[in-house]
Amino acid sequence: MRFYELLSAAPGAELWEGTHTWRLPRVEDCPRCGTTWISMGIAYPQIDLSGREYEGRLRQLSLGSFDEWIGMRDLLRSTLPADVILEPGTAFGPLHAQLRGKAADLLIDPSTNALLANSQAAALLKPEVDAVVKAEIQTRAGERLNYFELALPYIAEIASSGFERLDPQCSTCRYQRADLGKSLRLSKASLPPDRHIFRAQNWPTMILATDKIKDLVEGSGLTGLLFRDAQISDNP
Repeated sequence: MRFYELLSAAPGAELWEGTHTWRLPRVEDCPRCGTTWISMGIAYPQIDLSGREYEGRLRQLSLGSFDEWIGMRDLLRSTLPADVILEPGTAFGPLHAQLRGKAADLLIDPSTNALLANSQAAALLKPEVDAVVKAEIQTRAGERLNYFELALPYIAEIASSGFERLDPQCSTCRYQRADLGKSLRLSKASLPPDRHIFRAQNWPTMILATDKIKDLVEGSGLTGLLFRDAQISDNP
């Protein structure tokens, strides 16, 4: 089985101001390292927070003190499934964005790294994803477009040889700067045997797929994606 990174290949198509309905706040001024930061690429569009007592506080992306972030994270942890990843910036609910330029069958939103599919592509890929959620996408003229976000699991990992840690991880907020290497290396032990499209758990903006997805997309003539080969490493 071969593995690939999914990249945007939709020339002339741009998504602007992409945001989900609810989002955990960014961390402001960690008391140990002083960093203000947010995670990107972690979203659960299939989770609806409507009617929950705290949902109004999550409707706008905002800065929050470290203690406020911890309190909100713990509140959500008590009400959500245990496998939901809760980091600063974790998002929930439908994606809202504006499409400028020519539409494609599949789009990757640069603001959120959400993977969007039109009706044909969503129907084709639905058996391979966690959920298919209607997104609120419109043109600059206000025309509503029929796109769906594909909710993907976070289950694979980039091998330790595949990125460079630029400084130690903060023991309080766990922030750590890192850069990806020139060649993509995935940890063999982390690759799921029965899932064919997913995200890297330790680099969640990265969307990964097997040759099954590549064959489905290319065989159906769907536009908008490029498949970049990934290497497999025996080392974690």
